[in-house]
Amino acid sequence: MGIRLFFVVLFLAPLAAQRSSSFQDLAQPLAGKIAAALAPGDQVRLTWAADVGDAAALLPVEAEIRRALAGRGVRTVESGGTIVLRVGCSSNLRERACMAEMRRGQARDVITVTRPLDPGSDRPAPLSLELAPIFSQPAPILDVTLAGSRLLVLDPERITWYAQDATDAERSAGAADRALPTTRWIMRRSAVIARERPWPRDVRGRLRADDATVTAWLPGVTCRGSVDLSRLVCADARGEPWPIGIENTGIDAARNYFNTPEGLPLYAAALLAADAGAPWVAASTNGELLFLDDARRSAAAGTPADDVATLDSSCAGGARHLLVASATDADHQREALRAYRVTGRRLVAVTAPAFVAGRITALWSAPGAGVATTIAHDESAGRYEAFQARIGCPAV
Repeated sequence: MGIRLFFVVLFLAPLAAQRSSSFQDLAQPLAGKIAAALAPGDQVRLTWAADVGDAAALLPVEAEIRRALAGRGVRTVESGGTIVLRVGCSSNLRERACMAEMRRGQARDVITVTRPLDPGSDRPAPLSLELAPIFSQPAPILDVTLAGSRLLVLDPERITWYAQDATDAERSAGAADRALPTTRWIMRRSAVIARERPWPRDVRGRLRADDATVTAWLPGVTCRGSVDLSRLVCADARGEPWPIGIENTGIDAARNYFNTPEGLPLYAAALLAADAGAPWVAASTNGELLFLDDARRSAAAGTPADDVATLDSSCAGGARHLLVASATDADHQREALRAYRVTGRRLVAVTAPAFVAGRITALWSAPGAGVATTIAHDESAGRYEAFQARIGCPAV
């Protein structure tokens, strides 16, 4: 039998400040379950991503895993591997948990160890990742954007303008840059997307609007007009960049991904904060998170990523956080959104993951925004849903 190679990626991800011993009692049972899933002679690559300040909390987990692997006859290596095991530890208001996600090709297995949180512990309340629904329909949604009281919805055939119900408009006045309450929308007008070529199978789109104008980017086509859709002009725009946070040559009619001027293909990109250790982060076309340097050269971050965006949080001192979307199963029946702080190319989770039914098809935020637009397709329910994601501040 051939030697199997495993990655063990340790994402020690505290949701709030923790003592270095906070996960020590979870380390041994977790390590034992991981070792039991391996066979003598297997080769394992151990890596981890944690902020320097969290290194003490990582040590007990790492030491126990190394000890258990050695006792099982498993050898650690520095590179190579076809099976990925992601391990993370976090806590919420009720419990502490360490979880191992094992990926064998398209198959995934999860190992979890939990302990109740000590009610007498003195620690700050954690941040949270909140998802507020905006709009839902059976037809495809490529993107949505809010322009004052207007909701504009982009699908492969048209842009549609919806107005808020009068009662809801009063209730949500001043809700810019934060999640809106549940709103009833009334269709006012739509404008057809004029095009000459068929769309690619997984067509993508992006909307931007202000009080006067709207712009829609689609594969090989850009449409510009008035925000009330009384005028919309669409034109061939092959090579025109999209507003994704990094220089790009757009999406042409035959594909659903971008290229940088250097020819690097990527599915999405986002601009990071100055202390992140890289100007940009990207989701590759094969579902991997990449750091990009000033010359847009890529380096793997060791984390799955189907899409990425950044958002700023007022409750974390104005800190910029990275949102990463990734599937939780091979069939994309459920997808997870995770929020990270990025420092020196190290990822530290700041919230527990938020889960969305179906596949996330779009994720983006405007520069400096406190919310990110998320579109999900729940195939089993036969609907597309648009959300706003934001970092929730702890109660004071």
